[in-house]
Amino acid sequence: MGLARPPHLGPVGLALLAMAAFIRREQGAPTPLVDLGLLRRNRLFAAANLAALLNYMALYAIAILTAVELQLVQGRSARSAGWIMLGQPLMQAVLSPVAGRLSDRFGSRLLSTLGMLLTALGMGLLALLGRRPEVFPIVAALAVVGVGLAAFSAPNTSAIMGSVGRDQLGMASAFVSTMRVTGQALSVAILGGIAASHLGPGGWRLLLRAGGSPEAAAAFASGYAAAMATGAGLALLGAWASLVRGPHAGTRGA
Repeated sequence: MGLARPPHLGPVGLALLAMAAFIRREQGAPTPLVDLGLLRRNRLFAAANLAALLNYMALYAIAILTAVELQLVQGRSARSAGWIMLGQPLMQAVLSPVAGRLSDRFGSRLLSTLGMLLTALGMGLLALLGRRPEVFPIVAALAVVGVGLAAFSAPNTSAIMGSVGRDQLGMASAFVSTMRVTGQALSVAILGGIAASHLGPGGWRLLLRAGGSPEAAAAFASGYAAAMATGAGLALLGAWASLVRGPHAGTRGA
C-alpha cells in the first residue's frame, strides 16, 4: 500500500524509539510526569483508557473521509454534504446528557460497551454503502455512529475519573486527553492511509481535478469502504475492552 516504504518507516521507527525512551525514563524517575504504574495497578483505569483510545482511532477520520466521499466521489455540493453529515454530531449532542444520567443510575460498563457496538454497526453500514447511495442510508449510518459515541463517551470518562482517588484526578484527566489526541492522530494516519492507498500514485490529483476521474472515484470509494471496515473492527476491540474491564476496588461508576 506504499505505507512500508523507508520514508514512512523512518518517522514511525523514531517515534517508537522515543516512546520507549520516555517509558524507561518515567519508570526510573522518583516523581514521574506520568504514573505508568497506575495502568498496571488499576484494571478499570487501564481498560477504559484503552477503550477511549480505540474509540477515537475508529471515529475521528469519519468526518474527513466521508466529506471526500460525498463531494469528490458522489459529486454532492459542500452544503449538501454538510447537512448529511450533521446526523452524527446532532445525535451525540442530544443523547450525551441522557447517557450521562443513565450511567449514574445503572453504571458505565454495559453502556460503554453498547456504545462501541453501535459505533461498529454504524461504520459497518458506511462501509457497505455504494458510490451513489440514497441520502437516507448515509444519514442513518452516521446517526447510529452518533448514538454510539454518545452512549460511550460520557460513561467511559466517568468510569476513568471515578476509578482514581481525588489526588489523582489531574493525572486521570491527562490520560484521557492523551488518549483522545493520540487516537485522533492515529485515526487520520491509519484510516486515511487505507483510503488513500487505493488511489495509487497521482490518484489524488486525478480525484481533485476539474470534472473528476471515474477511475479515481471508484478507487477512493473502495478505499473508503476498507477504512470504514477497519474502523468498525477497532470499535469492536473497544467494545471488548469496555466489557472485560471489571470493577476496581474502591471505585465508583464501574
